[in-house]
Amino acid sequence: MKFRTLIRPFTLSGLTLLFVALAGCSDNAQDTTQTAAAMPRSAADAVEQANARSEKAVPILDLDPLLTPADAARLTGLDPQKAKRNRLDKPVNSLHYAWSSSRKRQLPTGLRLPVDDEIQIFQPAVRVSTTEEDFRRQHLKAPDPAAVQQALEGLRASRRYQGMPRDQQEMAEKMLMGAANRPPMQAVEGVGKAAAWDSRTSTLYVLVDHYVMVTMASLADDDQRNRSVAIELAQSAIDRL
Repeated sequence: MKFRTLIRPFTLSGLTLLFVALAGCSDNAQDTTQTAAAMPRSAADAVEQANARSEKAVPILDLDPLLTPADAARLTGLDPQKAKRNRLDKPVNSLHYAWSSSRKRQLPTGLRLPVDDEIQIFQPAVRVSTTEEDFRRQHLKAPDPAAVQQALEGLRASRRYQGMPRDQQEMAEKMLMGAANRPPMQAVEGVGKAAAWDSRTSTLYVLVDHYVMVTMASLADDDQRNRSVAIELAQSAIDRL
C-alpha cells in the first residue's frame, strides 16, 4: 500500500477536525476563541471527542460484503488474487485492494513516483451525524473568507496554540489554511442523499442517511474512469446496506 493511500482517511479526518471551526463559526469572536481553546491534545482524542458528539448513532459498517473479491474483479478488470488486500477496523474502518502497476505520478517537485492501481471503501475516522445541508457546505461550497479569518484568529488566541513551539504553530496554521483554500468538489447526482467527487485524490464522498461513506478508485490517469468506478462501487455498496 502506498503511503498516500494509508494516510488518506487520517488526513481527511484531520482536515475535518480543523474545519470544525469554519463549519461552526459564530458571529461572536469569543465563541470561536473558546472553540479553538478546546482543541484536543492528540488526534486520537480528537476522534473520540468528535464521535462522542454525534447526535445519532453512526453505524460501523461491515465492509467485507460491500467490496468482495468478485466486486474488485468486476470493477477493475484485475485479478483480486494478485492484489494486496488490506482490512482495517480501527481507527479507520477501511477495505483496500491494490495492484502493482507501471504508472507513475509526477509531484510538484518534478519527482516521479510509482503508483498502484487501487480501489477502496472506508468510513472517515471521525464518524459524526451529518445533515445534507452540512455535507453540501463542507464538500461543495468554498468557505467564506470572513469565517476562515475568524477561525484563524480563534486558533491563534487559544492557550494551546500559544503554548506550542513555533514550528507546530506554523503547521497548525498551514493545515487550517490548506483546508480552507481547497477548491470545492464536484457534485455527483443520484448517489445517496448527496455525493461529492474530489478529482485530486480520486475519492468520492457519499452521504448515506445521516453519515458519510467514502469510495476511492485510482486505476488510470483518467479522471472520468476513476470517477465512474468509485460511483459504481458506492452505489453497489448502498444497495447492500
